[in-house]
Amino acid sequence: MNDIPDLLRRNLFNFQKDAVIFGIKRYGRFLLGDEMGVGKTIQAIAVSCVYKQDWPLLIICPSSLVRILQIYFNCLAVHLARRIN
Repeated sequence: MNDIPDLLRRNLFNFQKDAVIFGIKRYGRFLLGDEMGVGKTIQAIAVSCVYKQDWPLLIICPSSLVRILQIYFNCLAVHLARRIN
């Protein structure tokens, strides 16, 4: 979890940290099937930070979430080499 920005890591709840660790142990290949509103987006971004050397990253989401994902990546993961435009 050292590759995850401090700001992002500090804002994860314990159950989210468990999910991130679960995803990291499976090399980023896992399904986040949590209920709505429990932070799947933040968990997915945290895992993607660990594997940023394997980018490009494909994110499939409803069009209504694209702007939210851009904001998360640009604000919470500012240390990433590539920024979302």
